[in-house]
Amino acid sequence: MSPRLRAEIQATFFFVAEERGLEAAIDAVARAGADAAKSIRGSRQDVAPPIVRRIADYLDLPVDQFRNGRRGTSNERHLALWALRQLGYSYPAAARAVGLTNHTSAIHGVRRVERTPELLDRARRMLAVVGHGEIR
Repeated sequence: MSPRLRAEIQATFFFVAEERGLEAAIDAVARAGADAAKSIRGSRQDVAPPIVRRIADYLDLPVDQFRNGRRGTSNERHLALWALRQLGYSYPAAARAVGLTNHTSAIHGVRRVERTPELLDRARRMLAVVGHGEIR
């Protein structure tokens, strides 16, 4: 945590504690920390890598809908994770590229594609078009 952010959080804590009590101060600091984390994560995750944009175009989905984590797009997200892994992305990098926060979700998605023949066939066809045939 940067010294500036730490100083801001401490100032918020002491000000709110003096005005509204200790519990209100703890809540205010927790909200401020969550907001700061969202803004930091959001600034990094708002920009989709070009390969993710090509995958979203191939799957005929807007990038923001593709990356928002809704249940209806999980198959497409898993296809993208598999393709990214084939293109050399690490699990954490692939997860970040499709808007996930945890690499274990990427592992689950890749394994799901690999054990479902229909999804694996679809993923290979997609990668041949989007990844210019770079299957390893």
